[in-house]
Parts: sequence; structure tokens; C-alpha cells
Amino acid sequence: MYIRCPTVLRGQSRRVRRISDMCLIVTLAVLAFANAHARPDVPECSVRACTEAGWVCGSRRLGENGLEYASFRGVPYAKQPLGELRFKVNIKG
Repeated sequence: MYIRCPTVLRGQSRRVRRISDMCLIVTLAVLAFANAHARPDVPECSVRACTEAGWVCGSRRLGENGLEYASFRGVPYAKQPLGELRFKVNIKG
């Protein structure tokens, strides 16, 4: 004969609910932390310059001498000299 005990079932469902809530909170915390540190090297676009290839976004930085300068990172100057392009004149990227 099977006897159902509602207090045990209720206690187990609360425990399962508590565990699933904790897993959700931990997952959200990990995602929030990962998202906050996902792109630390992306500078703000405080300086823009127009080039032949289009607009380039940069940022203002402070030099070792205390003077401010405009910094543009990741600007493609030419195609990589690989294969047939090795030791040839640069081709615009």
C-alpha cells in the first residue's frame, strides 16, 4: 500500500525550487560579470578622423610628457604581404 506524505513532497518541491532559484541567480551573476568585462580594450570614440578608406574612431590619451594626443588603434594600412605579395609594393587594404 502506497501512502502519500504531503509534507515531504512540499518540502522537496521547496528544496528543488530553492536550488533552481540559486542556479538562476548564479547564472545571471556570471553572465553579468562576463558581459561587464567582455570588451575592455574597446576605447570610446572621442576622436574621429576621415581617411581614404572611411572614418576611423579613436580616443584621447595622455602621453608620458603630460601632453594629450589622439590615438587610433587597429587601422588597416595595407594588405598583409603574404604569398605573391611578399616583397612587393603595398596594396591599399
